[in-house]
Amino acid sequence: MSPLMRGIEQFGICMVLALAVSCVAKNPDPRSLPPRELHLEGIDLICISPGSFIVGSEQNPPERRISIEHSFYLSRYEITNTQFHRFLQETSYDGGGNPSSREPYLQLWNGNLPSQGSENHPVSSVNWFHAKAFCSWLSLKTGRVVRLPTEAEWEYASRGKEGRVYPWGNEWDPSRCNWGDYDPTSRKYGLTDGFKTHAPVGSFPGGATPEGIFDLAGNVWEWCEDTVEGVRD
Repeated sequence: MSPLMRGIEQFGICMVLALAVSCVAKNPDPRSLPPRELHLEGIDLICISPGSFIVGSEQNPPERRISIEHSFYLSRYEITNTQFHRFLQETSYDGGGNPSSREPYLQLWNGNLPSQGSENHPVSSVNWFHAKAFCSWLSLKTGRVVRLPTEAEWEYASRGKEGRVYPWGNEWDPSRCNWGDYDPTSRKYGLTDGFKTHAPVGSFPGGATPEGIFDLAGNVWEWCEDTVEGVRD
């Protein structure tokens, strides 16, 4: 199995809430459009409207147009250590029965607790099974269908209908994200973005998408439901 990972550092969770009944209709009534935001158990989600966009680029072929035919909700921020800790407390989850689920995980934790000062950092060093377990827990708790975004949904949320190169536009700007800058002379990280590892979620408002979703570039890699091709091995 080789789910897609997005970002620059450790593995985190970015999730999507799929509401087929509320967000998809053959002839949608403008008066009954899904709300722009949802709030589930302390997690803010933003509605992404249907549309199409170009996947890939000349540097990352093949280019092709993909249509997203349903509205979906994506978490405004990456899932934090505090949010993941609540999941662990309520479920006593220990990694599950999959061999790969028992690999070391939970960076910046002290045993079963997030290290002091890291509570609002994105949970990292979790694998795809851990991310799926978190989504299953939230589904049961809220009665909603909560899952990871597909790769197409993730890229559409990041690039938009305009096909932006970055979530904020087409020009690289190192001040808009935590990008893991490294100075080979001093052998230090964070000289430009200010963080030696990942940053608390929402630390770079200038890097948010027009819809208000943070950290789709930089900070931590994010798990998707499927691979770039859309099919899991």
